Amino acid sequence: MSSVSQRVECYAAALFELAKAADALERIESDLHALLDLFDSQPSIRSFLDAPGVRVEGCRQALRELLSDRIHAMLLDFLLILVGRGDVGLLPQIPAAFVKRVAGSPETLFGELVAARELDRPRVRAVEQALSRRLSRPVRLRVKIRPEVLGGIAVRVGHLMLDGTVQTRLASARTALCL
Repeated sequence: MSSVSQRVECYAAALFELAKAADALERIESDLHALLDLFDSQPSIRSFLDAPGVRVEGCRQALRELLSDRIHAMLLDFLLILVGRGDVGLLPQIPAAFVKRVAGSPETLFGELVAARELDRPRVRAVEQALSRRLSRPVRLRVKIRPEVLGGIAVRVGHLMLDGTVQTRLASARTALCL
């Protein structure tokens, strides 16, 4: 295991233990993904954090102001530690390692569920359970909200893609009608 992989695993293990002790595993997992989505949608945040001339305390203060009402306080503290240690670049790898610990199984399959609007946790769990039965392995899904799908859901786990979105159904109907 490389030094980077070891650090990612150590961070994920520490965050897992803290979240478990606080009974906040699902919230931390959800907030981790939301944080990555924010960084992906706002590249200027990542650029700011990676900028060599920005002082650590400046990064910490900016993150506090930006995230204090968006993510669990424990995750914010964790992120501030990453910044202080110069390891914020490891953040994109930490959620997968964290989720593996939550799932408790290295055989767990990870995928993505796309929906037009936010789904409650029981609905996501039902989809995960149905996929787990079909694939004979535990499945964990990361939810992405994309209003352009209009309704329904699409799920991708490995090479398996199931698309029941309104957007795809309309495209199929358009093709069938030769429009």
